[in-house]
Amino acid sequence: MEPTLIVVDDRLRARQTLAKLASSLDVRCKGFASVKEFLAVYEPAQPGCLVARLHLPEMGRLEPQAYLAAAGNTLPVIFVSVRMDVPGEAQAMGDGAFAVIQEPYRAHELAHLILQAFCADRELREREARLTDLCQRINTLTTRERRVMELILTDTPNRVIALNLKVSRRTVDRIRAAIYQKLGVMSAIGMAQRVAAMQAPEARHPLAFHTDDKPVEGPHWGLRSACAAS
Repeated sequence: MEPTLIVVDDRLRARQTLAKLASSLDVRCKGFASVKEFLAVYEPAQPGCLVARLHLPEMGRLEPQAYLAAAGNTLPVIFVSVRMDVPGEAQAMGDGAFAVIQEPYRAHELAHLILQAFCADRELREREARLTDLCQRINTLTTRERRVMELILTDTPNRVIALNLKVSRRTVDRIRAAIYQKLGVMSAIGMAQRVAAMQAPEARHPLAFHTDDKPVEGPHWGLRSACAAS
């Protein structure tokens, strides 16, 4: 899907201004006069970013970033502050907003933030796609293979794995080879790097290791020895 700039602002002129800015960046733009209108048609699969007025009348005393997140929005949010409100801006950033910019703003500064938000959204979606692929691959492992994978990731030597499982080292070698093939890696280092990337702090749904065999159904699930609900 093509990235889209979503604008939520009750002021028609503000929406028109941002539509022109989007046009200059050669990106699609959709405008909404309220959060309610936006959420009524919001599709999580739609990439892009959201630019919203920080002090929307409909929000009242609600914290806008927290409200949008609770309502299911996962797009990076850039808030436009129409008045000096340091506590409100700090709260929005603390709740996970991508950025806050004050009016009057310079068009090129907001354009730069929008393009950065597009990149951040794309990178996060790619990370989640890799996580989904990894979890699906892990779900093809047998219980024994999952156990061996965990031991490999803790840098356990083959001889210790063999003793732990009461099998020969040759059997451990065969299990290793099967794990690497199923996960699409060439070595223990490759497997560790792939899992580590999914556990990075900036990941929206970082993985966590545990010990059960429940399957994964999507990127919002954590990794156990298979992948299970976090």
